[in-house]
Amino acid sequence: MRRHIPPTEIGYLMLDPGNCILCGVCDRVCPWDCIYMLQAGTPEERPGQPPEFEADTGDGYAVFVVDDDVCPRCSVCVDRCPTGTLYYARLSAGSGGARTMAAVPTSQKAEVG
Repeated sequence: MRRHIPPTEIGYLMLDPGNCILCGVCDRVCPWDCIYMLQAGTPEERPGQPPEFEADTGDGYAVFVVDDDVCPRCSVCVDRCPTGTLYYARLSAGSGGARTMAAVPTSQKAEVG
């Protein structure tokens, strides 16, 4: 059974776009499928994504989306991020639901291999 930690206790998941290398680890390791990366120019639909939610990735950017209503703040993504890009912070009231965390230039993508 997962325990949902209210954002008032730990904050909301945030992403520092300057440190992100677009490795996608956060997307792959999330056991709740509440954080995901939308690649530039590739419209994607994800399970549980609100139908009215659309992220504009724009040319040359990847967009990270988090569903705060689903995120239990388990910190798996934060712990596994190789660059320390993810963290928790306070947001204004009413910020819950699916929201865009950051747009990251695709030029920052690290070469894996």
